[in-house]
Amino acid sequence: MSFRKAMSLRQEGRTDEAWQLAVSLPEEGDTLIWKKRAMGWVLHDYLKAAATAGRPGVFIERMKQWLALELPADEKMMGNAVAWQVFRMLHSLKKQGCPDLAIISNLSIAVRHIPLARPSEVYSALLKALAGFAPEWTGFVAFLRWWDIRFFRPEDFGPEVINGRSLPSLVERVAGAMTKTVLAGVQQPPEGAEVLRAGNTLVVKADLDFAMEWLETLCRDYPRMTWLPYHYARLLMISGGKDPLKVFLPFARKKQTEFWVWSLMAGMFPVHSSEQIACYCRALICKTLPEYLVKVKQTLASLLIRKEQYAAAKKLIMEVVDTRKKNGWKISGELEEWLQTPWYRETTVSGDTEKMLRKLAAGAESLLYLDLPVCTGVINHVDYEKKTAWFIAEGKKTGSFKYERFGWIPKPGCVAELKLEERTGRNGKYLHVCHAVRSAAPPPEELFRKFSGKVRKRDDRPFAMAGEVFIPPLLVSQVQPADGAAVSGTAVLSYNRKKERWGWSAVSLQVE
Repeated sequence: MSFRKAMSLRQEGRTDEAWQLAVSLPEEGDTLIWKKRAMGWVLHDYLKAAATAGRPGVFIERMKQWLALELPADEKMMGNAVAWQVFRMLHSLKKQGCPDLAIISNLSIAVRHIPLARPSEVYSALLKALAGFAPEWTGFVAFLRWWDIRFFRPEDFGPEVINGRSLPSLVERVAGAMTKTVLAGVQQPPEGAEVLRAGNTLVVKADLDFAMEWLETLCRDYPRMTWLPYHYARLLMISGGKDPLKVFLPFARKKQTEFWVWSLMAGMFPVHSSEQIACYCRALICKTLPEYLVKVKQTLASLLIRKEQYAAAKKLIMEVVDTRKKNGWKISGELEEWLQTPWYRETTVSGDTEKMLRKLAAGAESLLYLDLPVCTGVINHVDYEKKTAWFIAEGKKTGSFKYERFGWIPKPGCVAELKLEERTGRNGKYLHVCHAVRSAAPPPEELFRKFSGKVRKRDDRPFAMAGEVFIPPLLVSQVQPADGAAVSGTAVLSYNRKKERWGWSAVSLQVE
């Protein structure tokens, strides 16, 4: 049949001849669908050639021809093949840089009329390609609504490895593109659309609500995805609803070495508050190029001026001006105004900038753990050589921490206020100690008890027992109780891994 002949000509690379044969096929009855299929596959080849050559104008014209065939919804094999050519064209446009965004819009509209398998590899690939044009291409949120987030594949939730480099999952990158698009706002809102004003930006409320609803669901269902809370918190900052800080803090703890994390976090506290100033100062302590810190330094300087901390403000202004001059950047009007003020001319600056910032940033680290509950724990062992303390806390939570991080030296039996966060390491889940301070509160009765009794000790073993209480070798060597001696002391609940049961371990011991 002529359809097979047209396909044969395609395989031989005789595309124009295949096209002439395809358009000449009869259109009566059952032969119409075969004519459409022949024309569709030849147009696929034309689309492939245009995409390979990077000719978007030709591609769109051929795409119009293909769509005009109005192939039925079950022609998904051809639809998927054509969709891969759209992906190829989008990839080519991205490589060319700064494409005509009207072309992107035309291609995104065309995709919606292609019969596609959902979910599928090509369906996700198209979303990935179009996300690369956001936020400059403002149609991304509308496309995402059509695409329907229910059609993500399981592999779209995992990291992508390209040339040995691990990238965030497709879901996270799409969430980022969506967030940037929403925050970029619109110059001309759609007719009848409700808008919110965020600074000088107009944000379409329907887009904001859609994005926040999706991100809230993702954050709840995929708590281990690193970047989702960051995107969600940015949207919450302009929505005026839920507290963004509570959402943001788990992410901030993971990325606390990045200056922009502290800068964003500063915006979640009241303006001119000590917490906001501490966050900006902490941002400037992070190791990064001075060119990246110009905006943060200028913002912090304005806050310090209002607090009449002129020496610190002048120090920052001098650094901002110096960086701008070195890079040939314009000195802003605000800077020019500050340079002319009497307080600037009369203020003397001295000392190390980082030392000044660390003083102003005091307490910033504790802000990272505002969302974590305080639990009471008892120190049950300390290794002073490794500077590590082990604890047991309410709910039989156990773990250890390097006590130098918190500026105090614990002793066995002392009480600590802890903030704990569950994390996953090479050996599975563990409790990371985010904050630990000495507490004057009495120890919980379920974790700590007094005991008395007679010692049971064998010469061939370094430990001893007093009733059900285990006396560790260190205490035995310090107190040296004889077998049968009457002793008293205090003990902490501990877990015996060998016997796989809970028991009591002495942390203090006296011979009666």
